[in-house]
Amino acid sequence: GKKGDVKTIDLTGLELNDTVLTLTTSNKVDAVVDDVEDKVASLNGVFHAVDKFSDNINAFSEAVVSNVVGAISKIFGKKKSIIDEEDDF
Repeated sequence: GKKGDVKTIDLTGLELNDTVLTLTTSNKVDAVVDDVEDKVASLNGVFHAVDKFSDNINAFSEAVVSNVVGAISKIFGKKKSIIDEEDDF
């Protein structure tokens, strides 16, 4: 219409309280989802740190075991070669 005409909107059957309640609930759900997302991101950081620490401990353990096995092999290897030399006489 013309400028200045008043338009009316039929709100029959619409209860404003239900709409406000729905919007408020939706806002609360959004806030909870945001909070959960923040906590998940924080936990991912913690798990990443634990994973790195675990990898470092594993690498250290492998190095120690390798050195111990090498030392034991040298000890038993020398005894075997001494025994082999005694067999030559």
